[in-house]
Amino acid sequence: LNHARAPLDNKDIRMAMNYAANREAILKVVFFGYGEVPNSFMPVINYHCDAIEKIAYDPEKAKALMKKAGYEKGFTFECVGTANKSWGVGVVEATIPYLKKIGIQVKIQQMEGAAMAEKIKSGNIQAYIWSLGSGPDPLQALRRWKSDNPRTAGNYVAYNNAEFDKLLEDAADERDDAKKMEILKKADGVFLDDAPIWFFNYNK
Repeated sequence: LNHARAPLDNKDIRMAMNYAANREAILKVVFFGYGEVPNSFMPVINYHCDAIEKIAYDPEKAKALMKKAGYEKGFTFECVGTANKSWGVGVVEATIPYLKKIGIQVKIQQMEGAAMAEKIKSGNIQAYIWSLGSGPDPLQALRRWKSDNPRTAGNYVAYNNAEFDKLLEDAADERDDAKKMEILKKADGVFLDDAPIWFFNYNK
């Protein structure tokens, strides 16, 4: 979700979009159960944070957030994606009935992968759907979203949060592995609370 473009620059709007869609149902019907609703961006292998509460399907909470943000009547946005069945426009199509219930209309633009990648890096988008690999290292995974990491290097939504940045710097300086993980979990919690992306699926 592009933070530089209204209304997706509004945290309440982004969180409303996360609450609005029944991700469990989409995973069951579209993915035949192959996937897991995430509770963080941490790598699912060994490191994802069970202590962080997952964003549950809650359309009433989504509506309240839309009202709080001043978009009670909704808005329309465009999402680009490829034809990939696991992380393409078909997933966006599955969200349309849910988002419509809180007043959000989605226009879908299907693109070829290389062309979409260039469009994303240019920042000339409102939203896109893709699959992002994280690798096994939680610090490396979260560094994708550090403010000094440009769009062209992977911070495609231009995420910028000073508290998040500081926690990543503290984690990088920490030599004790257990303490490092605690700091990274805090950073992951900040990221989740900001809802800079749509937390849909640990893809299997």
